[in-house]
Amino acid sequence: MLAHALAGEESYGRDSVRTGYATNSNLFFFPVVADGRGLRLHDADIAVSKVLTLAFEHKVQGFIDLTLLDRTYISLGVAIWAAVGKHETYTPDMLLDRLRRNSRINAATLGGVSLNVDQSPVALKAEWLELFSAAARLIATIPYKTLGCLYLDKNGQPAQGKIFDPAWVPHFGSVKGTWPKIGD
Repeated sequence: MLAHALAGEESYGRDSVRTGYATNSNLFFFPVVADGRGLRLHDADIAVSKVLTLAFEHKVQGFIDLTLLDRTYISLGVAIWAAVGKHETYTPDMLLDRLRRNSRINAATLGGVSLNVDQSPVALKAEWLELFSAAARLIATIPYKTLGCLYLDKNGQPAQGKIFDPAWVPHFGSVKGTWPKIGD
């Protein structure tokens, strides 16, 4: 049974009027960022998109990226929660299940992946499983009425942590204003 159903909250049926789309790949949480090579998505939007991609594809490098992002930038649970805002037909529990199914980390899948530190596939898989469990526990405690938001900390950065903090601020994405205007 879904964690939110156990809590007596509805499992689906969000107000799609907020975005106007049931599936909205044009929804972003932050404006694009200018770097030395041009424009790119904000790191938070990259993390959320990576969650959606890895839920339906097996790319071991992506799981390593999500592990690093969880350590340094955004909790996996927060990124999964926000990913539902981009694709309203998904639930956090469904994404968790898909990520679990696709997280094959072993010697064969690590072939061709270059790591900064020599780590065994067993150590990488153990870290992923621990991270995955923490994300599931975090998701089970987030208020369901904020489904699809990206939680920000008091500094306006994507939230990090293994337990929900009521001081986190829900930040909903937008379908407008992401790409800069070209010309006058």
